[in-house]
Formats: sequence, C-alpha cells, structure tokens
Amino acid sequence: MRAESQTRIVLERMRQEGLISIGSAQLDFLATNIWIVSAYWIDYLVNRGGVTEFTREQLSWGARQISSLFEPYLTEAGAPVIWPSASDAAEKDAG
Repeated sequence: MRAESQTRIVLERMRQEGLISIGSAQLDFLATNIWIVSAYWIDYLVNRGGVTEFTREQLSWGARQISSLFEPYLTEAGAPVIWPSASDAAEKDAG
C-alpha cells in the first residue's frame, strides 16, 4: 500500500499544480489503477505473449499504458506533460 499512497501524493500534487482535474473519490480510483497497471503490466506481457526479454518498445508500451490512465483528467496544462508527442502532433494538426 505504500506505493499506492505515494502515487496518491503525486496525483494530489498534480491536481494542485493544475495538471489534472479530478475529484477526491476519482483520485483514489486513479491511484489504485495506476498502481495495478504499473505493478502487473509485465506479467500481462509474459502471460499473453510469452515475453521473457523486454525491448525498448515494450517498455515504452508499458509506460504508455500507465500514461493513458491520466487522459480523462488532463487539463490543457497537463496534456503536454503526460503526452508531449501528442501535443506536438495536435499543434501541427492545428497549424
């Protein structure tokens, strides 16, 4: 539970800094889901595809799984922090 409570502290800070917009109850669920995904995404790859050695692409995939949990709560200020390449692409599309 320590990692989950540390995740909650980080999320609280992100909320205070205006990077995410989220209620307290939702923040608790998000903290739990971040912990679950971060703790078990490797097991998922091992069980689903028999992965025994991890590539840079697979590590990026795992990080993206965790980052995707933030998406519904990101503010305009938070989006480039979590999805820097996505915000670059959005600017190119808008321009």
